[in-house]
Amino acid sequence: MTYIVTVKNARNLPVAGQAVSLNTNLGTLSAQSSTTDANGQAQAKLYSRTDGFATVTANVVEQTLTAPVVEFTAVYNMTLAYDKQSASSDGVDAITFTLTATNGNR
Repeated sequence: MTYIVTVKNARNLPVAGQAVSLNTNLGTLSAQSSTTDANGQAQAKLYSRTDGFATVTANVVEQTLTAPVVEFTAVYNMTLAYDKQSASSDGVDAITFTLTATNGNR
């Protein structure tokens, strides 16, 4: 998830060189502090290997802005294995299937 903070002055013009600090309650931000570029923008990416709801706040001058909450959910990798490819129809012979699910976020 990429967050872009745009800072403008009272005349709606971009403000370059403004310090911006970013914080989150879940995951890791690619930058916790940044300076706005010529377009008045500072950006950071949020990554998480943990399921949950993340809130990101940006502090500019003495104002705090809160972005909408985002949810991170697990990605599972599934592997299906079997002990043999065929079985007789005698009611005794069987094929054993094993499904292994691993969390792809970890």
